[in-house]
Amino acid sequence: MDSRIDLERIQHLLEKTGKHGAQLLSVLGKQAAFQRAVESEVGQQLLKDALAQAEQLLEKIVSDTATDTDRADFRAFRGILLAWGARIDAYRINLEKVI
Repeated sequence: MDSRIDLERIQHLLEKTGKHGAQLLSVLGKQAAFQRAVESEVGQQLLKDALAQAEQLLEKIVSDTATDTDRADFRAFRGILLAWGARIDAYRINLEKVI
């Protein structure tokens, strides 16, 4: 599936959906910067590092060697990763509505 949005697709969407289509495009525009960041080389490295750190902390928790700080850090990484995942999913779902 081609994920690019051209002017014809935008025009068709707006003709078909009116105000709701405009709102959808606004949401996509707000999410696009985050999506580009995550898909960039730096974004991919940050995501990889966050996942690795969360995995290390989880191993400490499972082996019962984690400190209170380790547990708090894990909760923070987990929250960040879940938020990133939700934003990525929302972007892709909204993009599919346009394409």
